[in-house]
Amino acid sequence: MQAKMPIVEAELAVTDEHRASARRYPLAVTCEDDTWIAHCLEPDLRFVIGHGETPAAAIECLIDHVAGQLALAESLGSKVAEPGVSFGGPLSVRLPKSLHRTLVARAEAEGLSLNATVTYLLSQALGTEAPARRRVASR
Repeated sequence: MQAKMPIVEAELAVTDEHRASARRYPLAVTCEDDTWIAHCLEPDLRFVIGHGETPAAAIECLIDHVAGQLALAESLGSKVAEPGVSFGGPLSVRLPKSLHRTLVARAEAEGLSLNATVTYLLSQALGTEAPARRRVASR
């Protein structure tokens, strides 16, 4: 006996609006073993891919899959980040001198940049995936 899936594609109602939104997400196309693969570069959709015999076919497949994910998220009452809204880069934060001093001392003790130390500690505190820690080159 086959289990019934809770939501099937016909029930998702993928609309032209979903497809239009899907076309706005950044993507990358690679070729592996004579198959073109399109990857969505939006962090919320990073596991969504499309494939085809040509780059265009892979991109169209990806767009269909992203549109399906957008429809699924909508049906579940969830949100996917809008395309073009990216996070990362400079963040200016005012710190008390004592905290700044402590962070600098920790970075130096671990041979890391202040930026790498703060990024690592924040990711640990928030329970997110920590970025790779790179050592500062000796001077």
